[in-house]
Amino acid sequence: MSELYRGRDWLRQYDQHRQQRLNRRLHAIGLPLAAPGQLMLLWSLTPPVHLPLTLRLLNPALLAVMVLVAYGFFIGPVLALCMAGLSIPILSCLNWLDRLGMELGWSGIGLIFAGWLLLVAGHRHEGNRPVFLGRLQYLPVGLYWLLDCALRRLLLGQAQSR
Repeated sequence: MSELYRGRDWLRQYDQHRQQRLNRRLHAIGLPLAAPGQLMLLWSLTPPVHLPLTLRLLNPALLAVMVLVAYGFFIGPVLALCMAGLSIPILSCLNWLDRLGMELGWSGIGLIFAGWLLLVAGHRHEGNRPVFLGRLQYLPVGLYWLLDCALRRLLLGQAQSR
């Protein structure tokens, strides 16, 4: 079985654990809350300004996005490239908010908590556990699942049947 097939299989399995409309909708809200929250928290760990530029470029949020996009190529190159395109304005916004002096760490924790609360509520409603608890490769798959659903709906005109 090729890695690409395995990645697409991960999307199908992720989708199978979200059959009820309420769970899917809670994921559609919770994932976009939690993901930027995680980047905000990582951005707050940026090395101090007094370090050389090469060390400051090792921003943990940027590194996380690079890993996420690279991981996406196992799922599908189109999804990975779309994720990269979506990440650029998010990282730019984080840079802007950081320069304004906003406390990104605690704000990020709040978004993570709110997002995960919705995700757990959705799984509780459906009566199953979050898939990533048993298999960590599913942690980033949720973002790719949501992106795949959005692209199918927007570009292909395929309305969700659930």
